[in-house]
Amino acid sequence: EMFVATLMGEYRVVEQGGTSVDLMAGARLYYVGNDLDVRVTAPGFPPVGVGISDSEVWVDPMIGVKGRLQGASPWYLTAWGMIGGFGVFVARVIKAGVS
Repeated sequence: EMFVATLMGEYRVVEQGGTSVDLMAGARLYYVGNDLDVRVTAPGFPPVGVGISDSEVWVDPMIGVKGRLQGASPWYLTAWGMIGGFGVFVARVIKAGVS
């Protein structure tokens, strides 16, 4: 099992017409859970089994930037990138699209 949730706040640093640039800061929550069950059966012996479960939850700080570029047409380009963790695990996300 795995669950990831991100909460970010934004501050607009540039806005001209339909073009904008936002700075983002926040946190990303991670949950990872694992279950392992092993069962052994043999003729003439009772079944033997063992089960192990473990889970971890942690929160990483995240920062990022988001931009939107509006041209003369109704189409626009949007892109954003985030980085976080800054410890053993570093998370990176980059996305772009046209609408």
